[in-house]
Amino acid sequence: MRCAHLGLKVPMDWQTGWIRVHDQILNWKNSEVVLFDDTYEHELRNDTDVKPAVQFIDIDRPKDRIGTLVKRLIVHVIQASTYVKQPLKKLAL
Repeated sequence: MRCAHLGLKVPMDWQTGWIRVHDQILNWKNSEVVLFDDTYEHELRNDTDVKPAVQFIDIDRPKDRIGTLVKRLIVHVIQASTYVKQPLKKLAL
């Protein structure tokens, strides 16, 4: 899946706040989009006092029929899990 991150409030110094995707270091800038493939290993770094705000946008890739069915099955299993249902119950209170 591809992800787009829109920087809303991010550290200004690229050395203290970044995202590594595979072997590339990417940086957020306010009001700019960073696009990457999150199927690669990735990590975030923030060595500042700024609490960053980033809008996450998932961009779904076209899949063949089997890929679409597998994806739907995985999403269904995740949605049916306690990991998802428990927090939703708390929100409903």
